[in-house]
Amino acid sequence: MHAMDCTDMVIAQVRGNYSRVRDSYTRDISTPRDDSVYGGVDSLTAVVAKEAMVGTKLTTWLLFRRNLTTTDMADHNITDGIMHVIWAKGQPSEEKCHLGSRPTADANFYVEDEVKYHGCSSKQRGSLKMNFIEEESGPCFGSFRYPFDCSLLNLTCDYYASWQYSQISDDVQFTVKVKNLGMKWTGIGFSADRNMNETDAIIARMTEQGYYSITDRHIIGREIRQDYKSNIYNFSASPVDTMTTFSFARQRITDDEDFDLPFSEEGFYMFYPFSGGIVNQTTEVLGQHFLLPAISLDRICIGPCTGGSQLGTDNPLDGSNMVTVPDDNRNRVLRTCEGHVYFPAGCRNNEDGCQYTMSWIYNSSTDDIQFTITTVQSMKWTGVGFSETLLMPNSDAIIGYMYSDLDGSTKYNITNRWIENSKDSPVIDPNQTTLYDVSGNMHNGNLTIQFTRKRDTAADTDLQFGEGKCYYVFIPFYGGRFYPDTGILLQHERKPVITSTPVCFTTCPEITTAATQYTSPTSPTFTTGGATTDTSWTTLPATVTDTMTTESLEHVYNVSFAMNMTWNADLGDNSTEMYKALATEVEEAMDSTLQDVDGYEEAVFDSFSPGSVIAQSYVIAIGADGSAILANISDTLNNSINTGTMGELNVLPGSLSVFMYVPETMPSTLATTTEKDQVSTEETPGFLLLLQPFVVFYL
Repeated sequence: MHAMDCTDMVIAQVRGNYSRVRDSYTRDISTPRDDSVYGGVDSLTAVVAKEAMVGTKLTTWLLFRRNLTTTDMADHNITDGIMHVIWAKGQPSEEKCHLGSRPTADANFYVEDEVKYHGCSSKQRGSLKMNFIEEESGPCFGSFRYPFDCSLLNLTCDYYASWQYSQISDDVQFTVKVKNLGMKWTGIGFSADRNMNETDAIIARMTEQGYYSITDRHIIGREIRQDYKSNIYNFSASPVDTMTTFSFARQRITDDEDFDLPFSEEGFYMFYPFSGGIVNQTTEVLGQHFLLPAISLDRICIGPCTGGSQLGTDNPLDGSNMVTVPDDNRNRVLRTCEGHVYFPAGCRNNEDGCQYTMSWIYNSSTDDIQFTITTVQSMKWTGVGFSETLLMPNSDAIIGYMYSDLDGSTKYNITNRWIENSKDSPVIDPNQTTLYDVSGNMHNGNLTIQFTRKRDTAADTDLQFGEGKCYYVFIPFYGGRFYPDTGILLQHERKPVITSTPVCFTTCPEITTAATQYTSPTSPTFTTGGATTDTSWTTLPATVTDTMTTESLEHVYNVSFAMNMTWNADLGDNSTEMYKALATEVEEAMDSTLQDVDGYEEAVFDSFSPGSVIAQSYVIAIGADGSAILANISDTLNNSINTGTMGELNVLPGSLSVFMYVPETMPSTLATTTEKDQVSTEETPGFLLLLQPFVVFYL
């Protein structure tokens, strides 16, 4: 049965303040007719339709009223149940999409305000299932589910979001449940105007190592940025079978006026990213959602409940499915502080030239700090150091590396160490239980290590954080060789860099702090004990120092998008005719779309995966600026995919993901260590580190 068969319709034609609104019916895909044609009557009891400017955009408004039940044979009763709803609008005359790809015989066939074919684009028509009567929301509670007729109890929902407001603590507890999340991100968004730009968002995901992340973010353009200050607390994650549940709370009105949308009496629109999106597990960059998020039809108001009803008592939502946190726990505000280090200056991840990145998050509820470090020098040791001075001796360090065991398996070693002097390998702490949640992985040639330590470990060989204690951070962006059987480390092959000011890991600055570059007009001298006798320094502005060669390089980009078709098992077997034919269509569609992009060379298909049907490919391009090419490729593909077609393919708008592929070895101008680079440890046992430009971000 076609979606339009036997459909009750209301059709409006509007020009300025003049309008024609009709109660209509269609038997099939033919032009809808007035109800009277089929023996019915006009059952509308009130209508308003007009054109009005919303910002700079001319918008058509239609409001109508009719009884829930009628005796009209050309009407469907509106009942307390799931109903099939379709919507459509007349296509602009310039699109001229007529019966698929067939052009119209008359170029002027499609004109404004005539009821004719709506067109081929998914922007012109759509369908959904909804219950017009079911009351699922109020000022104290609410929920959304996808698909709209799914059952949370029967685990048929792909996405479920709910919220409960507490009058006592004036905060809102959110729960998001996602089926088959995998490595995708999910979450919920809040917008003042139904536009994606400047939307407040909470993003949740699971990592390959089994950790969870829930972050306070905002959207600028297409970029999902992390807030400088996190205002979420009481968060948790629970993956059970195919369903992953995230829970978190935030104040109804926070003190972040820049990025948090206040839940005021005016209300706001909610965004539900039911399809989620790709996460680059190495850089943690969030890709675009696979499908456009659902948006609440009306503004949602969250505030004091009528009659003072309490959460989870008078107004339960799906019984025990709602997570209710005791009020004494809700009043314990959890504080998180996050920060990032990027080297060299100007980069934001390994895809755009970072040799080393480090991020950390302090969680006041567990009083610990989680660190994540990624380096392109995957065959060297890496890590981070903390020092009260600019000198290496008496520094705390965490060091990690990857190696192959005798049986050929890949193993990771991450240890807590203490640097007594610069002559010897850092000493492994006798107590390694101060590090936990330790993991490592290799992705696209980049080594990532992750570990957590307590703010105060009470160990003599650890520097303790918090309570105003801040430290200079050592960044070994180019480590050295190591011996896994003994744990001995050889000296770094390039001198580390160090932050220009001490970093306070448990304090959240309100602004982004850029590092500065230091040089010494004359070489500082040191006593044998490492005390500085000359502390004169010159401060220079931080600059972008890109170690990538500036000649034209070959760049490879990972590209994926979803096609509007049903998954077939043959698409998982590259020997089948279906697989080969569709792979060829994908390459041809991408090639025809990207042929005018500067530097574009070719598109190479890689594989299919389910989720509708997701095509994954590589795009190869030549040029000096890989980031600029990345932006051009992304914009060009997006412009095509958002129309619903690319070449001969029917694609899902909003499903594109593009990011730069980093090979095993990155072209760079890094040189090996020379005798000139070495510092005589006999003369300067606490040798000075070379300070180079990079950026520290606090979020």
